[in-house]
Amino acid sequence: MQMTRRDLLAAAGATIGTAALPAFAAPRGDDVFLLSYFTDKDEGRAGLKLARSDDGFVFTPLGDGRGFLTPEVGKDKLMRDPHLCRAPDGLWHLVWTSDWFGPVIGHATSRDLMQWSAQQTIPVMTAFEGVRNSWAPETVYDPVRRDFVIFWSSSIDGKYGATPGERFDGLKLRPYYTRTRDFRSFTPTKLLFDPGFDLDRLHAAEAAAGRVSHDLQGRDS
Repeated sequence: MQMTRRDLLAAAGATIGTAALPAFAAPRGDDVFLLSYFTDKDEGRAGLKLARSDDGFVFTPLGDGRGFLTPEVGKDKLMRDPHLCRAPDGLWHLVWTSDWFGPVIGHATSRDLMQWSAQQTIPVMTAFEGVRNSWAPETVYDPVRRDFVIFWSSSIDGKYGATPGERFDGLKLRPYYTRTRDFRSFTPTKLLFDPGFDLDRLHAAEAAAGRVSHDLQGRDS
């Protein structure tokens, strides 16, 4: 039986015992907003968390805030900044920050957000010397080129004012990207653009007429 998105999220919540939705979050129609998130309480080690909303303002955690997918890849085995992108064939692609510091990000797929593929790391920054981190990845589907664009923020020692240091010291983040059709082979990583300031993360959303809307979040903007 083909489930609607509302049925899917409701079933997922019921399966793991979430409380009944309050009246203000009662389902209206077939569509719902789905939020993927993590909490700093456990540094993202609890894995993928999901919440749903019918109005885009009030979100209710599914499964009482439990993790739906435990991180298994990366040196630190984190799942920070989880981002979901649904492909035209209905397959969900999840990317996330897998390590505090390093050249890789995490990736997994699912048809129903309950059963997941094996996790893998994507070596997005291994071609660069002096790379410090690979944070807050997101994925968008390009219907014109029929491929996916993955972008994230990284700091490379010696570029854009970044200097060697311990952990967060000396970081100067810029957005980078790669493209893929199958999440197995990837185009060479390139700088997406230089905003002229320390860019912590970049959000993209599909807008009218197939255009893309961007939201920049900088640490020193």
